[in-house]
Formats: sequence, C-alpha cells, structure tokens
Amino acid sequence: ESLQRGVIDGGEFSTPCSDDSLKLQEVAKYWCSPAWYQSGGVNGVMINKDAWNKLPEEYQNAIQMAAEICTSEQLSRYLWMDFDSTKKMLEEDGCVVTKMNQDDWNTIRETCRQVYEEEAAKNENFNMVYSSMQDYREHADTYRAMLGDYGWGFNYDESEK
Repeated sequence: ESLQRGVIDGGEFSTPCSDDSLKLQEVAKYWCSPAWYQSGGVNGVMINKDAWNKLPEEYQNAIQMAAEICTSEQLSRYLWMDFDSTKKMLEEDGCVVTKMNQDDWNTIRETCRQVYEEEAAKNENFNMVYSSMQDYREHADTYRAMLGDYGWGFNYDESEK
C-alpha cells in the first residue's frame, strides 16, 4: 500500500518471482541489490522428533531421500522462475536495479550483527540457531567471497571473524 501511495519508492518481498507474483513492479520500478534482510530461505520438512524416532530406519531413509529430492527440485524450479521474472521485470516492466553504497551496507551489517549477538546472549533458542548459521557461514565464506555481490547475505572478510 505504501508503494501504491508513493510513500516509499521501492520494495522487495523475496525473490524476483515472488515480487512478480505480487506485481510490485507495477507500483515501484526500483530494485535495491543485494537484498540484505533475507539471510537464507528455508526449504525442508519438519517432523515431530518423537514420531520420527518411532519410525523404522528404512522409513526414515525414504522420507529423508524424498525430502532432499523435493527440496532440490523446488530450489531449481524457483531459480529458473527467478531468471524468467528478472528478465521480464528489467526488459519489459522497466525496473531499475540500484546498488547500496558500501557505507550503508557496512552500517546495516554491523547493526544486524550487534542485534543478533544481543539476542543470542539472552535467548537460548535464538543462540542455537544463530550459532548454527554462523558455523555454516564460516564454512561457506570462501566460496561466497568469490561470488562477491551475488546476494548471498553478508560476506565477512578474514579481519571480521
């Protein structure tokens, strides 16, 4: 609604395909890249742990395999739809991609890190998830740094670890 009324100049919901499904490009022509607020999508299956533990191992293996196949297929399909939506939104709908300047990017990164660490210090569940995400990020940083400004969230250099 704020986009339609001109209160804000741009918006982004999730990915190009998701944005296109909402027709955001009809009320806003600007995309800011990279998206900093969506650190990772979640695709998976959740099963009650007690129920899972009661399943025979062959059922657990079958469910795990099916979940991995479905997740891989969905991610591949979503990326392909993002390719199509990006092309359409840039070439046909006239969207313009803007880049955040490095000072703003650094301010956002540091503010997020401070808030995450404050919450992790007082919330055990948040800390568990945040620590897991930090472990994953550290494992992935070398490749992510090579990709540069691809939109994979924050890439920390060695001096920030």
